[in-house]
Amino acid sequence: MDPRVLLTMTLALTIVGAPPAAGRVRWQHLSTANGDLPLPGASPQQTACIIADLDGAGRPGIVLGFRHTAPALVWYRPTDAGYERYVIEPELLTLEAGGTWADIDGDGWPDLVVGGDYQSNSVWWWRNPGPGWAPDARWERYTLKASGAPMHHDQVFADFLGRGRPQLAYWNQRAQTIFLAPIPDDPTALTEWPAEAIYTGSGGAPAGAYAEGMSAADIDGDGRPELLAGNLLIRWQPAAGW
Repeated sequence: MDPRVLLTMTLALTIVGAPPAAGRVRWQHLSTANGDLPLPGASPQQTACIIADLDGAGRPGIVLGFRHTAPALVWYRPTDAGYERYVIEPELLTLEAGGTWADIDGDGWPDLVVGGDYQSNSVWWWRNPGPGWAPDARWERYTLKASGAPMHHDQVFADFLGRGRPQLAYWNQRAQTIFLAPIPDDPTALTEWPAEAIYTGSGGAPAGAYAEGMSAADIDGDGRPELLAGNLLIRWQPAAGW
């Protein structure tokens, strides 16, 4: 049996086809099994998944992260004909589930962040090369954490502190800690972004397990995003802190 059969990836995508008045959308099922999508790679585990408009075309693409075998990151770039496969990171990295994006270097293009799994104490970011993308053009990879405990399942960018620029929140499960790291003035010059531990504990997970999941939203309507992580709602207040 061709081992690639084990790598079947299926995506359900919204297709804007029904009139808005109908109050519903139609879904189209696309699958590598049917030849609708190119195979992502040889890894039997797809971990990270990021949805972002990386090329500014107004259509979100799909970024998948892998472990076990290279490549580590693949971008499904939307085209008029479907989706084209672009390799962002050709090397093997043991990437964990999660991933997020933001314009880290301030050039107007979304950059990517993904953390290492239980085998790695690193969190990396990839610089979007901007116009002139090519399927085999590697994105520059930088490190923003390379010490401490391993396992970084989930990250999110939001301006939690109200500074006008987003900060990166990320789980570090083996440390049982959530860190918050503002984007440095020159993010390419540092391999360790200064980070503050804003929560330490089990996150509501039972003994022997670990909390995961992370998102940001203005829950209380005060104009500032709150952090939702595991079973937690974490607020930052100017007078009291976290």
